[in-house]
Amino acid sequence: MPASTKAKLLEISIEEFEKLFSVLKQIDSGTAEKTDDQGDSIKTIVAHRAHWVELFLNWHASGLAGNVFHMPAEGYKWNQLKKYNQLSKDRHQASDWKTLLDWLQKSHAQILALIGGLTDEELFGAPMRGTNSP
Repeated sequence: MPASTKAKLLEISIEEFEKLFSVLKQIDSGTAEKTDDQGDSIKTIVAHRAHWVELFLNWHASGLAGNVFHMPAEGYKWNQLKKYNQLSKDRHQASDWKTLLDWLQKSHAQILALIGGLTDEELFGAPMRGTNSP
C-alpha cells in the first residue's frame, strides 16, 4: 500500500533503504562488477539509481529557483533514455564500488531531507512544486 502521509513515506523509505543497503554493503566489488548478457551489473544499477536521484533533486531545485531545466537531461528527450542511460553507465564504469555505495547513501539522505522539509499537502495534495520547468 502506498504511503499517503509524510511520516509514512519517511518510515517506508528509511526501512526499505536499510534493507537494500544492508544487502549491498555485503557484496564485494568483484561480484558487484559481474555483468549479465545486457552488460548490466549490480554496480551499474547502483550508479544508475544514484544518478537519477541526483537528476530529480537538480530538477526540483532548478524548478523552485524558477530556472529552466531539461528533462531528462540537456540534449535528450524521454524517447532517448536508452542512449542517455548508456552514456551515464559508461561515465560511472570506472567508479569503485565503495564510492558508488557512498553516492547511493548520500542521494538517499538528500531525498529524505527533501521529504522531511515538505508538508503532507506539498507531497500528496498536488503536483510537487519545482517539478515543472517554467
